[in-house]
Amino acid sequence: MFSDQLKSALLSARDEAARLRHASIGPEHLALGLLHEPRDELSVVLAGQQAPALVDALLARMDAGDAPEQWVFDIPYSPEAKLAIKHMVVEAKALGHADVTCAHLLLGLLLLTVPMPRSVFESAGVTVEGTRAALRVDPSSTQSSN
Repeated sequence: MFSDQLKSALLSARDEAARLRHASIGPEHLALGLLHEPRDELSVVLAGQQAPALVDALLARMDAGDAPEQWVFDIPYSPEAKLAIKHMVVEAKALGHADVTCAHLLLGLLLLTVPMPRSVFESAGVTVEGTRAALRVDPSSTQSSN
């Protein structure tokens, strides 16, 4: 089951893609969706004060979009974003977690071979190994906010 915070982050990612006038929701939008609002589920792997700097770094590396204005739910996920979501679910299952959270989405983004947004997170010291370790140590981060 997807946590409420994860559902909110996915909606925020759609909003970001629309706001930036991009034709699809990419991994960078998923990352922005994670970082724009306080997400308690990320606290196990990411310090809250890191979020504004990470948002700035992501936005600095993104090109301006030229897609026509469209309704937010008409924006599809890119193949890379779909792969990040697949990694997210696989990792949650591999860790034995019933609920899929924002921390799992972060892990899914870090597993992508495309450099954005992985390189931004890695420059802040957020790694696949560290995220997996934190999720193994803190199973409470996988509880749903229902």
